[in-house]
Amino acid sequence: MRSASPHVLPRGSKSGPALHLHEDLPTLMFGRGGNNFKTGRRIVARRETPMCNLFLTMMDRMGVHMEHFGDSNGHLTGLDLG
Repeated sequence: MRSASPHVLPRGSKSGPALHLHEDLPTLMFGRGGNNFKTGRRIVARRETPMCNLFLTMMDRMGVHMEHFGDSNGHLTGLDLG
């Protein structure tokens, strides 16, 4: 069975896992999310970009439109198909 949802695997902060910081988080995203996301690339967001921006963008692409989610301050750019 193929999943239409992308899967996200956030890793611990590179600046100190014991500090539980929500910045500088290497994240692996796999799956095309029903052809909503282009794969095979590395995207580097600004250090201060909230992780919730990724989640907000993913929800928007899958039909769940929200103005904000958690501490998001906008959508994450660079996930476009083309």
